[in-house]
Amino acid sequence: MPRPTIDLDEFRDEIHRRIIRNESYPTILTWLSQQGLDISMRTFNRRVVAWGINPRVSTSTEDPDLLEIVNDTYHSTFLSDEAIASAAISQGVATTARQVKRVRLAHGWRRRDNMAEQQDEQQAETFAIIAEALQEGTIRCYGRQYVRTYLSVHLGHRARDDDVRDALFHLDPVGTAARRPDTRRRHRGEYIVSGPDFVWSMDGHDKFRNYGIEIYGIIDGYSRRVLSIYVGNSNRTQVSVAKQWLDLVAAYGKRPKFVRTDRGVETLMAADAQYSFYLQHQRLQGLSSTQVDTLPFRDCYLYGTSTANIRIESFWNQLQRQQTKPWRVSFKISSTPWRPSSPQRPSRGSVNYQIFI
Repeated sequence: MPRPTIDLDEFRDEIHRRIIRNESYPTILTWLSQQGLDISMRTFNRRVVAWGINPRVSTSTEDPDLLEIVNDTYHSTFLSDEAIASAAISQGVATTARQVKRVRLAHGWRRRDNMAEQQDEQQAETFAIIAEALQEGTIRCYGRQYVRTYLSVHLGHRARDDDVRDALFHLDPVGTAARRPDTRRRHRGEYIVSGPDFVWSMDGHDKFRNYGIEIYGIIDGYSRRVLSIYVGNSNRTQVSVAKQWLDLVAAYGKRPKFVRTDRGVETLMAADAQYSFYLQHQRLQGLSSTQVDTLPFRDCYLYGTSTANIRIESFWNQLQRQQTKPWRVSFKISSTPWRPSSPQRPSRGSVNYQIFI
């Protein structure tokens, strides 16, 4: 007498989900026995085949958690399939490097194109995307690795390193030449500061002055932290510089021991404010009026040449090299700069921003 047929149809969806989650067949059989169904491995295999469930396809392309992990990791990093599988396992999704590869190939996420036609197509697409990004100004200051990461993360395009190098060389020769190691300046030597807030370096950045944008910055000489950035239409007047410095002191509730600037006339009022604070501090320390009157100005303020104001000048150089230089070139090509006597010059106080960082 033949044994009665075991009905597994009511458990079909749950079995399918467990196979997708990459559970082993013995584990599923143990779960079925807990439901009161004791079947052999051979019977279970026949039933899975009859249902048309392919374990390899299911676990690699139908698991939404695995698909999401592979999608995010593939388009945001350059990890191998083995590393992606390890990352998925650490997040509780059981998989293998072969399953990760099947997911990639099922969605057309190839790591390389082996056919000559595919390579030419990928190169043409890389050149077109980089040309558009350069025209928009998005990647003008980026090197080769930054461009590859930008294309992968923001545009979902996985470009070959050689294609990115060739595209930048032909489409942005000026930027490529500026990023060569032999074009960078050598270090001048050590710059020794006692500690935070010992000296604040102040200076203006006038590279955009002809276009109505004037910048003034204050940076801590010890930590290189940018304390304040002013962007407006007046960074060369004594009142403007003094107000920026006093606003920064008020925001931080303290002043530095020294202020370092060049000998520009715009720093006179700020220097006087620093000296006044210094004298008041000495009075509070118990010095007599006679002693206070003899304190030298150089005990709280340092004057020097603009090129010797290393900290703030170094920051301006980095700002130009990494951010503002491409926009200066763009402004020079696409617009006519105004001059100080031009009637189109913005009125005083019309657009002024000061940021404390």
